[in-house]
Amino acid sequence: MEVLLRGVLMSEHSQDLKKQLIQKISSNFSQQTLNQVECDKIYALTLELIQTSDDAFSKEIGLLCMSALLESGISLPRWLISAELTIFLEKLFQIQKENFNSILLVVQAILEETKEDGSLYPLVTEQVSQRIVDLIDDNINILAKIVELFENHSKCVPSSVSSKLKLCRSMVNVVSRFQLDSDKLIVFFQQIYLFQRFLTKFFSQEENTEILKSFLNLLFALISSYPSSFVSTAAATSSASPSGPSMSSPSALVTDRGLIPLVAFVSSVPESFLDMAVRSVVFSEDVSESELKRAFTIVVQWIYWPLPSMSAYLIQLFIKHLLSHPTRKDTFYQVARSTILLVTDQFKVVPTRKSAMIVLSEMLIHFPNEPEPFHSTLPILSEVVSSLKHDNNPENSKFLLGISMLIHINMVVHPGYPDMYSQILRDLEGIPVPDEALIQEHLRRVESKRCIQSCAISSSLAVKPFDGLTGLQNLGNTCYANCVIQALNMCYQFKSAVLEDVCTGIQPVKKSFRKLFASLTLSQRPDVAPEDFLQVSCPPWFTSGHQQDCSEYLRYVLDTIREQELEESSRIPVSEEQIDEPRSSMNLIENLFEGVLRLSTTCLVCQSVSERSEKFLDYSLFVHQPSPSPPPPSCQDDTSSSKLSVQKLFDQSFQVEKFQNENQYFCEKCAHFCDAERISQIAYYPKILLLTLNRFSFQRETNVHCKIKTLLDYSTQLTTPHADIYYSLFAIVVHSGESPNSGHYYAIARQSVTQEGPEGLFYLFNDHRLSRYSFEEFTRIADVFKSDSPYVLFYARNDQMNERAEAFRVPAELCDEIAKDNCKYAEEQKRQKEQNESLLSNVAHYKRWHDSSDDPPGNCGGPSGLDSMPRFVY
Repeated sequence: MEVLLRGVLMSEHSQDLKKQLIQKISSNFSQQTLNQVECDKIYALTLELIQTSDDAFSKEIGLLCMSALLESGISLPRWLISAELTIFLEKLFQIQKENFNSILLVVQAILEETKEDGSLYPLVTEQVSQRIVDLIDDNINILAKIVELFENHSKCVPSSVSSKLKLCRSMVNVVSRFQLDSDKLIVFFQQIYLFQRFLTKFFSQEENTEILKSFLNLLFALISSYPSSFVSTAAATSSASPSGPSMSSPSALVTDRGLIPLVAFVSSVPESFLDMAVRSVVFSEDVSESELKRAFTIVVQWIYWPLPSMSAYLIQLFIKHLLSHPTRKDTFYQVARSTILLVTDQFKVVPTRKSAMIVLSEMLIHFPNEPEPFHSTLPILSEVVSSLKHDNNPENSKFLLGISMLIHINMVVHPGYPDMYSQILRDLEGIPVPDEALIQEHLRRVESKRCIQSCAISSSLAVKPFDGLTGLQNLGNTCYANCVIQALNMCYQFKSAVLEDVCTGIQPVKKSFRKLFASLTLSQRPDVAPEDFLQVSCPPWFTSGHQQDCSEYLRYVLDTIREQELEESSRIPVSEEQIDEPRSSMNLIENLFEGVLRLSTTCLVCQSVSERSEKFLDYSLFVHQPSPSPPPPSCQDDTSSSKLSVQKLFDQSFQVEKFQNENQYFCEKCAHFCDAERISQIAYYPKILLLTLNRFSFQRETNVHCKIKTLLDYSTQLTTPHADIYYSLFAIVVHSGESPNSGHYYAIARQSVTQEGPEGLFYLFNDHRLSRYSFEEFTRIADVFKSDSPYVLFYARNDQMNERAEAFRVPAELCDEIAKDNCKYAEEQKRQKEQNESLLSNVAHYKRWHDSSDDPPGNCGGPSGLDSMPRFVY
């Protein structure tokens, strides 16, 4: 047989004819009995052709014969598995990609033969990992075989970043461009599930975090740049048809929905990372409104994917972060209005209906003042209820109960439309009506979770949901001020002193602070507008509606209060007895925030010492790039594994500073520049220590302001060189953004003195949004999101932290003013409560006669029927 093969190769025939003849001969390998000697000779010929031939045709013939032997079940001879194997593999991978199946067959055989060989297997896997990615082509079948090889031999997964990125990009490109035939659905689903399974394991490895970020960036770039005609078509289809496009069969994935299978890839991303990634996209100023709208539209349509996925969770994340963004809420509302019928239509498809229920409920929650989205879904819901109610399948019965709950809750939210609700109520006959108390409880949970006042039904006045705290409305890029106000509001010493002080017109900032603190303390509203305070507290050079630096704003506010206090005190005659009083009674800012820094400079020539003292309200710590070399123009993130701590930065600020070379110190005694050393130490530690982490730098090479995102370790305790003085952290102002010229501020804070309740409980203040927070959660987020960088840290001295907080004494005139506003708010809540209770009573009334054989009481269109509900939208 080996002689015959050689004869064909040496013949004068054309290459095409030679190939046909050898294919014919090799096809008989499995039909003839080949003894060991013949097998070895043929394998030796194939090895010779692949490893020593110079022409591509001979290598291809050698590969053809070797793969034919393997397909016939004839294993590789042991003599071939030798130390020369790596050379053979190198030659093997040089063969053209068109022979991929044969190459992969040989590679798999070699891997299986060497799997138990501790010396050869690592060499083989290393060679394969370096070369296998070169075989990737725009062919889903080839890619699936490569991924399957990686699953069986994990050591073959490429180790280089470029190869990993190529692999991930290929998966996205192949799947998004794949033209699917309906008769190949099963194979396609199996391949997608294979990719998802591999990526889930791949992305769970910490070493692949940067690959994951690039992978998600690629996915977002793809879905955000998808032709707008597709998005428009989806919206038009949803609006034109009351039932939306039909997806009753998985074959509907064919045609123009090539991006839908990509949700399987997103489902391989860890949930916590996905949440952060979505928030980063939504809050990025580099993402335009149109890009975000296109991307979110595609994400909503990912609900079509019939296999298990995280589509519903991903849509919820987009909704959460879009609605938390001060200016991008409209993106949610626009996309939700255009896709809500597409989502509702998935109630007809068994694999997707549970996810569709979650998404539809989430969408409708955020339309408390707009009944049209809910009303538009009623024809589809009616059709689904009618088709499922006579089915005795337990799963269908459970799903119908969920639909019933969804419908009744939204009828309570949007009362006054009996003509629209009559048909769906008839369709729901025979399906248990949710208990009235259950509906009320659900609506209370919605109100607590979403802060949607229009959905609340309660037996008493709605109260602030988060431990009596009050949010601040963002009045147009005023987050820089809101976070500072909330941090100072949690500073018990400052707040109590401001509230107890009797301010005059000479102190407009403190006077306005008193009113704002009183509102934050006593108002029953979930959030208040700090408009009056901003008018008197913003620096004159700040432009309204523009983002500003919160540290600059904080210093200006404290300086202004101090200056206004000094101006007022200078107008008040001081008696001899008051001269020696402690300064705490003279100046609030100095008493709480002012520290004294002593600088001692020693000339190393004459040993003379020069001392001077500086007062400070905030103490700056400079955060540097960890690399000694200057940062690149792009100001890329620090990838150093070692992290500095705030404590270490604080300690380093007291180390000896040397003045030498071009930075020498001018000694007045020597009358020339000399080498010198300076020691800094805090001579007086303030009660409230403000640490500003200077993260912004100016790059002279590129003339660009950059943000230094070096990771730091944070602790609730800060020690000082004085053993009896240490500080406890009570507030953090965080800058979220990529550069100093953009981004968003929020605060994390707790009371600056001991309080009742869980020890160490922090709160997240993000404009009007408030939530409980833990310090551990903060540190975890800070490590993952480098763009969310703590900027200003508020510390209370230990002797201040141990004080017991007493109730704030709000001035009587402010109590009266806020009480009037609370009464107004109570009336608003009362009217809303009465309207909700009226509708609930009608729903319950309908339930009583609906379940009996008696006629309904009175006239269905009269005062006692459902038609009596007022047409009222709130």
